[in-house]
Amino acid sequence: RLEDYLGGPLPGSTLDRWVRHQARLYAKAEACCTASRWAAQSIIDDYGVPAEKVHVVGFGANLAVEPTERAWSRPRFLFVALGWQRKNGDALVAAFRELHTELPTATLDLVGDAPQLDVPGVTVHGVLGLDDPSARAKLDALFRRATCFVMPSRYEPFGITYVEAARGGMPSIGTAVGGAADAIGPGGVLVRVGGAQIGTAGAVRRQQRADRPGDGAAHIGGAVGVGAAQ
Repeated sequence: RLEDYLGGPLPGSTLDRWVRHQARLYAKAEACCTASRWAAQSIIDDYGVPAEKVHVVGFGANLAVEPTERAWSRPRFLFVALGWQRKNGDALVAAFRELHTELPTATLDLVGDAPQLDVPGVTVHGVLGLDDPSARAKLDALFRRATCFVMPSRYEPFGITYVEAARGGMPSIGTAVGGAADAIGPGGVLVRVGGAQIGTAGAVRRQQRADRPGDGAAHIGGAVGVGAAQ
């Protein structure tokens, strides 16, 4: 929802004005380029823009970490996001807490605006800005060490961090709302928002068995069970 980005609900008149302004921009544009099929369909359905004028071009990575060899036998999960509630952070921690009772060597690193937590296996790193060399080095190290990126957002227009995870050589777990499917592609698995806790827990259980990068995505894709979305 737009208010999640702007810090609060918008008055109806403001929202209507915003939508009319967008409609005028789309109508004047020679082409409308979007990051995901979900966003493209919204422009077509919600604004009446002809389909032949709308093009899905995707987004690239802001963080480019080279793939490296890593210890796939130990599950190390990574979450990088701002907007803890929209990114469904509480559901992720609940799923990890369940997993950790079965796999006590598993870890979860949280980067962003996550609250301080006292959960076994969970480390809260706070915001790591790309313009700070020491913070950037720490974030790079987390990407190189992680075996799976997890961000079960309540909705995601695209999700550049999924692309960054793939760029770094690891699979992702996301949700089937919005455009995350285009960002994750075949390199991970989608779960329903309502089943995120169950789906994520099931996915991460299987991921810990992977011993090669290719196996990681394959095991995740076949593991979710309840809560999975095709």
